[in-house]
Amino acid sequence: MCQIIKDFFESRRRKLLRRRRRKPVLSEFSSKSDDDDTDDEKSLKKKAEAGADDDDEEEDPMESIGIAANVAMAFAALGFLCLFLSMGSYLYTQYEGWRFFDAFYFCFITMTTIGFGDMVPGT
Repeated sequence: MCQIIKDFFESRRRKLLRRRRRKPVLSEFSSKSDDDDTDDEKSLKKKAEAGADDDDEEEDPMESIGIAANVAMAFAALGFLCLFLSMGSYLYTQYEGWRFFDAFYFCFITMTTIGFGDMVPGT
């Protein structure tokens, strides 16, 4: 499963890199002529004509981190969120006498600032 996710994100990264390498298209309303090219545009044209290798492109700083670290960070954040809501729910079960899932619902609705107002602490 992890390999499938890794392959998916790797293919998405390659697609994005290919999009960056495409030559930008000037709009049909542009009055710019070929003589007005800047030095940067000329160097890009030369690289495109010479068939520049992929070795010349900049390295993605997020590539060194890896997909596994990103997935682990996402699960850690979700775990912390559940722990945070559960601790608040436990406190409301003790102080208000609510059932745990009612207190969890109240904490979630309050934290996300939805605030239906259907449950209000009494004490």
